[in-house]
Amino acid sequence: MRQMNESPATWVEPPDEQQSLRRFLETVRERLWVVVAAVVITTAAAVLYVATADKVYEAEAQIQVVPIDDPEGQLSSLGLINQSSDPLRAVETAVALITSRAAAEQVADEGNQDRTADAVLRDVSAEPMAESDVVVLTARAPTAIGAAALANNFAEAALKVRGDVLRETIDDELPVLNARLRELPPGIARDTMAAKIAQFEALKLSGDPTLRIIDPAVPPGGPVSPRPLLSIIAGILAGLVLGVGAVFALRMLDPLIRREEQVRARYRLPILARVPQERGGPKDRPLVWSNLVGGSVEAYRTLRAVLAGSASRSPRAPSILISSPGPGEGKTTSAISLAASLALTDKRVILIEADLRRPAIGKAFNISVSSGIVSVLAGEAKLEECLVTAPIGEGHLGLLLAEESGGAGAELLALPSALDLLDQATKLADVVVVDSPPLATVVDALPLARAVDEVVIALKLGTSRIDRTQELAELLADAGITPAGFVLIGVPGHSKPYYGDPNRERIVEMHPTRPAASAG
Repeated sequence: MRQMNESPATWVEPPDEQQSLRRFLETVRERLWVVVAAVVITTAAAVLYVATADKVYEAEAQIQVVPIDDPEGQLSSLGLINQSSDPLRAVETAVALITSRAAAEQVADEGNQDRTADAVLRDVSAEPMAESDVVVLTARAPTAIGAAALANNFAEAALKVRGDVLRETIDDELPVLNARLRELPPGIARDTMAAKIAQFEALKLSGDPTLRIIDPAVPPGGPVSPRPLLSIIAGILAGLVLGVGAVFALRMLDPLIRREEQVRARYRLPILARVPQERGGPKDRPLVWSNLVGGSVEAYRTLRAVLAGSASRSPRAPSILISSPGPGEGKTTSAISLAASLALTDKRVILIEADLRRPAIGKAFNISVSSGIVSVLAGEAKLEECLVTAPIGEGHLGLLLAEESGGAGAELLALPSALDLLDQATKLADVVVVDSPPLATVVDALPLARAVDEVVIALKLGTSRIDRTQELAELLADAGITPAGFVLIGVPGHSKPYYGDPNRERIVEMHPTRPAASAG
């Protein structure tokens, strides 16, 4: 309402409690079809992947690392894995030695298939087993038997390659060592050299003692890929994530107000009435009281009751201005319906058509005038002479319409005569309702908005724009105006009224049309 403890601009600020979870659920529910579509698509893709993807099996062979104890460095030239203070270092060295290209080439050469060493290396990997001296060699293949065979063949090839390298090294070293042995005289040095040669010859026969297969690979019981259950679950989860993301992306890109929560999240103003979407009635003009059904009738009765509380505190006849951010958002229908609802309570009501650029009230009632609001503002006629009685409300609703050429007189609303007109109307009627132009589009009626007792903003869900609504809010706040609240049009309605037949309500509300009479 206009008289509030907080400063006029605070109503434009979002409320402190945003209820994030509720807003999240409302947003998702608004475009639930996007989430459902995303889940269906991703789940179908997962099912298609499971049905068409090649199966992959994995088999593991375990190779133990046994570092040699060579504190004097007798075997340092052979490239064996030595003991160190860091056991992990020995295992990591073994991983590098096992997954050698030479081993892959040997497996590729021995295989019956046309397979390259690079392809073998892509299907084989080795990793240290946690907190142990074991290297796990993993092989992948289209069949379980193939995976086990590849793991075992590669492990054996790796050990054979290490043995071949060791023998080649020993063959290179032995002639040198034997030559030195012949040059040494009998004694400790000669004995040591002889022991070293004997050790080399033993290693030549046994191969690399630091690596040995302790657990050969066996065919696995099932494939690791694709996994139907995990793939489908992943498809569903991916669909949910993509769907929710798409919903919020659409929300960010959507310029329109589509639900009540969007209004509540931005403005500290009440929702005065919720008008359901009307399915019938003319499309080229505002709806009049006779076009409304039960849900809409009750909504405007609610608006009448809410505004009556503030009207009772006014020392003069209350005046109510209804505007909207843009055209076609239900402000004129709301002004006509509020005025008609007030007139049906035996109040004298004057409805002023202040939208001089696009007058529509006369068209809604099929009434045209030669003298109307422009004539009154220009001082060419008196208010009483220009009022016509609406065909509703037992003659209690007077209309001050705009002439056909009223658009040219829009600047007259900024003159003092406009405020005089409002003052005169409050003296002739019990309630004055002003149909304003959309103030976010044109500011013709801003002086009237400052002068009236209450300002009501009409918003049509799915039509009103977020940015234009914010522009209107900032315009009113800068002018020191705190609106009474919002009328939301096009909210989801109920399939049945609370009681009675909505068509019967039309008959009850309508009264025989009386000859035109002064609203006063």
